[in-house]
Order: sequence, then structure tokens, then C-alpha cells
Amino acid sequence: MNLRHAGALALVGWYLMIPPTRGAPAEILYHAPLSRWEVSDQYDGKVECENSLKEIVKNAQHNSDQCTNGDCAVTVAQLAGGRCMASDDPRLKNNASVKSSK
Repeated sequence: MNLRHAGALALVGWYLMIPPTRGAPAEILYHAPLSRWEVSDQYDGKVECENSLKEIVKNAQHNSDQCTNGDCAVTVAQLAGGRCMASDDPRLKNNASVKSSK
């Protein structure tokens, strides 16, 4: 690996992306293009993002046990469908939430 390539890798961040929803009751659009997914959070590394996602889902599942409406179940399912994506992933090119989070 040359220094230029190493420098480029250092600039890559990671986004925790969650799928969009539509309607009421909410339908989670797992197969929506990534340009429509929302940035939930930003991280410096992939492992940090993946560990955070696991913790977020675990906490959301725990908290949803105390919820009396269906919104909590949708939130847990939406988070569980989350993905960690490199900030330079070309599939995020037209994502407005990525552009606004930089």
C-alpha cells in the first residue's frame, strides 16, 4: 500500500444508515435505494459503527418491552435493518442526509 492510498483510507468515515418508512401504520422500506436511507449516526471506523448498531438494537429491544403502542416495534425493526456504510460508498452519492451530515 502506498502512502497516497493509506491517506485516502484514513478519510473514509462510516455512517449508520436506517431504512425509510412510509404510511401509517409504518411500513419499513428495506429495499429502498440507499439514496433514500437516513443517516442515524457517524463513526470513524467500521467496527465502531457495527458495535454501536448492535448496542442500539439491544437497547431498543429492551425499551420496546415497556412500550404500549406499535411505534416501538417499528423503531426496533427499523434499527435492526440498519447498515454501516462507508462514507465513500457510491450508492450514497445522491443521499441528501449524507450531504447534510458532513
